[in-house]
Amino acid sequence: MDDPRTNLTGGAGNGFETNPYRVVRFKNTTPFVLEPGPISIYASGSFVGEGLSETVGTQTSATIPFAVESNIFVTNTSDSPGEELRLAKIVRGVLEVESFARRVTTWQVRLQKKSEPITVFVRQSRAWPWREMRPTTGVLARLAALHTTTSQGAQAISAAWDYEFTLADQAALTLAAFERAIRTPELSHLRAYGPALRRVVAGLPELRRELLELQPFGKVLLHGDVHSSNVVLRAKSGTEQAVFIDWGRARVGSPLEDVSSWLESLGCWEHEVRRRHDTLLRGYLVARGLPSTLERTLRDAYWLASASNSLSGALHYHLLIAMDETRGTDRERVTSAAAARAHLRVIRRADALWRA
Repeated sequence: MDDPRTNLTGGAGNGFETNPYRVVRFKNTTPFVLEPGPISIYASGSFVGEGLSETVGTQTSATIPFAVESNIFVTNTSDSPGEELRLAKIVRGVLEVESFARRVTTWQVRLQKKSEPITVFVRQSRAWPWREMRPTTGVLARLAALHTTTSQGAQAISAAWDYEFTLADQAALTLAAFERAIRTPELSHLRAYGPALRRVVAGLPELRRELLELQPFGKVLLHGDVHSSNVVLRAKSGTEQAVFIDWGRARVGSPLEDVSSWLESLGCWEHEVRRRHDTLLRGYLVARGLPSTLERTLRDAYWLASASNSLSGALHYHLLIAMDETRGTDRERVTSAAAARAHLRVIRRADALWRA
């Protein structure tokens, strides 16, 4: 195992966007496949952190983030020298334009204070690969593999974090923020979503119980925060493979929470994901070895899971920005107001389905 002071760029979450992850790199030299789950990290006999590993095959190397490196700041600047090339073509009566340009990225690494020599790994991913359906479906296949894995790690995570208590507390904060928001002239139009939000927050324990007992899904190990910033693509054996990063919200729950998090967050930016929503959801079911029919109970559970995701912090975050409680820019406020409305539509839909 390499020195745990090795670091990986990518931004270590809110408030640490320029700080890399502290990681360990190791190779599984045993004849056995290591199952996914928590891995404790020790340096010089002392515990320094814990990370989450995906499946590590025999003779396969793995990189495990386990902490934020606050002593290092990594920034980058990008430039596109030369002219941009464009290819225009008409396909079935539709004009398609592709752009090609060379981009040069320069990375700057700065230490806050002197330290021993360190190694920084740069993971350079494609700027935005999710317009293509192949990598998008690849993420769903990786989720299916994660959700069908049973390990002692899931039990350890379940015992360590009472997520249902955390979610109920966050939902109450979200409702309080909503009540403040609708009293402002700029966000008074959200008032119509109030009855549904109040009912869902009040009935959240029962809603969660129904979701977590739904078969054949039940409760499995989740990544817990699946969106485009937490997925990178790596080349492996001539193909691209999705890799999940930032496992800080890993927990046990309904697999539909991960699936809806991925599809709904990506659908905010890519119309094609929304248009092919049912096809993508069926692809996940097939990858799980389940019937691909989208039954009413499955659709209802999907939206209950999506509403749970909204109440876990996302809606609260956007309401605070939209109310200017974080002193953001005008553009950030407008964007967050639209995002808050999208989350509230999900909650209203879940409310209607749950009460039907």
